[in-house]
Amino acid sequence: MKRTFYTIVTMLLLAVLNATAKAQDTQETLPDPCEKKTGCVKVDYDRFKDKTRVAMTPVLLLPDNGYGNPLEGVQMGVVYFSPGKVILRPDKVTFFFAAQDTSNAGYEPSAFHKSRDVDLLIDGVSRPLGAVDVVGRKLNDFDLFYPTWTYTLEVPFDVVEKMAAAKRVEIRAGSVETFLDDDTRAAFRRLVELMPKKESPAPAKAAPHPQPTRTPRRRSRP
Repeated sequence: MKRTFYTIVTMLLLAVLNATAKAQDTQETLPDPCEKKTGCVKVDYDRFKDKTRVAMTPVLLLPDNGYGNPLEGVQMGVVYFSPGKVILRPDKVTFFFAAQDTSNAGYEPSAFHKSRDVDLLIDGVSRPLGAVDVVGRKLNDFDLFYPTWTYTLEVPFDVVEKMAAAKRVEIRAGSVETFLDDDTRAAFRRLVELMPKKESPAPAKAAPHPQPTRTPRRRSRP
């Protein structure tokens, strides 16, 4: 009797598990709004680490002001992590760059072979950002013949705000010189809109003027 009872219970449990698995398989999953999109800003909260990730998917910077070989271009994205669910205004964000070694000989990509500096012209005003740091070199499944090198660079968020507000932004990443198109500048504006506004310092209160001290008049005796 006990063996029969355990067999029935086991069969019922298996039936419940199978029904649950089928329900999960048929459950509609939410599509990624940034899937296969360049310059798309997305926000993801990690409940295990209790932090929020704000990222802009990479855009391709083509050399020769957009008319060069795409294989010699540089991909550029932005990422920032904020503690908790509420997005806080950062002091800095991380720009990441990716370039391919078209020689496939283990050399650094031509884009950053001679220089690793990144410089901006924001409405004609020079804003050097410094040199990128090499993260590593890897061979992805989709670029079997051309290994990808990745780089990072910390950029003050004030610069991102200026890029978002500018009418024209030119960039030179290594040897790749080009400009940001309307869609990319719109992505930077979206990044800025997600962050709280920078609080301006409260105006200093004016010190009260010292009141002149009055000396009491002596009454004249009659």
